[in-house]
Amino acid sequence: MLDDSLPGSSPDEGSVWNAPPTVNYTIGRVVGPFDKLETSVLGVEDEQKQGFGCRTDSLFAKLVNGKSLIIVLHELSVTGAPLSMLELGAKMRSCGGRVSAVVLNKQGGLFSELVERGIRILQDKAHHSWNTAAKADLVVVGSAACASWIGQYLRSNPKGGDRLVWWVMENRREYFDRAKYLLGRPKALLFISDIQSMLWKEWSRNESLTMAAHAEVVSLAVNEQLASVAGLANKSNDRLAEKRAQLREEVRREMGLEPNDVLVASLSSINPGKGQLLLLQAALMVVDHVENEGLAGLAHVETNSALEWRSRRTFLTGRQIFSLADSFSFFSTFRDRGSHPPSASGKEKHSGAPGKDKKSRGGDSKSLLGRGSRKARLPLAKGKKSSLKQRGQNFVRNTILRLRPKAVGSEVVDGSPRLRILIGSVGSKSNKMPYLEKITRLLDRSERLAKLTLSTPSTIHVASLYAAADVYVMNAQGIGETFGRVTVEAMAFGLPVLATNAGGSKEIISKNVTGLLHPVGRAGVPVLAQHIRRLLDHKTEREQMGQKGRDVVDRLYREEMMYDKLAQTFKKVLDGASS
Repeated sequence: MLDDSLPGSSPDEGSVWNAPPTVNYTIGRVVGPFDKLETSVLGVEDEQKQGFGCRTDSLFAKLVNGKSLIIVLHELSVTGAPLSMLELGAKMRSCGGRVSAVVLNKQGGLFSELVERGIRILQDKAHHSWNTAAKADLVVVGSAACASWIGQYLRSNPKGGDRLVWWVMENRREYFDRAKYLLGRPKALLFISDIQSMLWKEWSRNESLTMAAHAEVVSLAVNEQLASVAGLANKSNDRLAEKRAQLREEVRREMGLEPNDVLVASLSSINPGKGQLLLLQAALMVVDHVENEGLAGLAHVETNSALEWRSRRTFLTGRQIFSLADSFSFFSTFRDRGSHPPSASGKEKHSGAPGKDKKSRGGDSKSLLGRGSRKARLPLAKGKKSSLKQRGQNFVRNTILRLRPKAVGSEVVDGSPRLRILIGSVGSKSNKMPYLEKITRLLDRSERLAKLTLSTPSTIHVASLYAAADVYVMNAQGIGETFGRVTVEAMAFGLPVLATNAGGSKEIISKNVTGLLHPVGRAGVPVLAQHIRRLLDHKTEREQMGQKGRDVVDRLYREEMMYDKLAQTFKKVLDGASS
């Protein structure tokens, strides 16, 4: 039996690690999937299913041709590590390799994809899989979550490490702790980013642990099928460019988007580590024109949204209402328009200079609106005695609801750009239900945010989604994304990326060149909101960043580059095993 304390070791792993949804939660309005539309517009070629062809003259093809090969996947969710191993197996098979797959947890959407690509799935993940691997020429394991299987395999076959390549695709400490005593056993250890490699090597040194002698970084890449649709593989193909434009137009039409809508997409699995809730909080700040000073009301926006605060206006004190109004920048709206807030009577205009008569100010010479708001003070109407509460309620009733900006919400004003958010991977095995419930509560409390939010099911047909989008967000939290396969895919389609300044995103994205970076956590929410607003208003900048991102992907993250690096590692392993 496998060690049940480790991921991928038991049939019910999902109940502990990545529980599949038991409730059909949706986020905003569900759109897609667009796989049939994508197929009808782009067409499908057999070689796309079989690894998009093989460069027979490449070192990779010469090494795997005729070889018995095993790939090990910890699960079949439509996420980075399983997808990368699926594509690796398909490429091996297209180059003449005999490929079998060990799958530790068969929940997820990739089972049929393995079958369609002609990859044989071993029914047993214990003794039969270990014996089959022991007879193979090469074994490639695609996740630190497979540590349990590796340990059992090496107990069954002590020399099996000589033909073993371990491609680690996680960066969190919990994965290191489960894998650390085995890191010296494989012939080769691969990482997917420099930051991840340095982190794991530092942890190993701190605990005086041995790591494989051959440890390299092999970053993930954009597969050739997606690169072709994005226009990287056939840059001079005008017909393909027309199809891509047609795909964008038809997908956006099915989504219900208008020409002036700016679609901001985030297609990762939905859990706290991916930060979708924080993204929606930032979107809420954008549509409600909240500035940094207004964050206090959004500190726990999953239970107290801006809309909910506004709906409580008649129960707040006058001072609280004035402070709330200042937080939502209504006074700056007046200043921007060259006008002034009305007095309590609705007739008197204010010159902007603070009054000095303490009696006329209710005995309080301090600003009612906090720092930086002295010019926005509201004087009492002459000849009237009005409480702060009455003045505040009157202001809210007569001004805020009439003058609330609408340009980036659900209504269009004078052709202004209109924000739309697309959240991906609804139904993914890696989604976390409590987190989905928080997002649902937020949308329930904010009608405007709910109207601008779309979601789409988990799918491998992502070309249509990238083609329809205008901006991509990688809002990974904690120590950040290990690498960010979806990041380079989005860049291939010419999308500027808004990402947290952590993990692999720092390696991929050049600030103010191919995208913008913001802090992790709640501190990053107002910065992300500012970045969304910036790209919402500046189409030229979006397009310039997107084009530079395409150039980076073309130079560094093409599939053939990844397979060339893998081939170098495979050669060392195969040469060593035969000597």
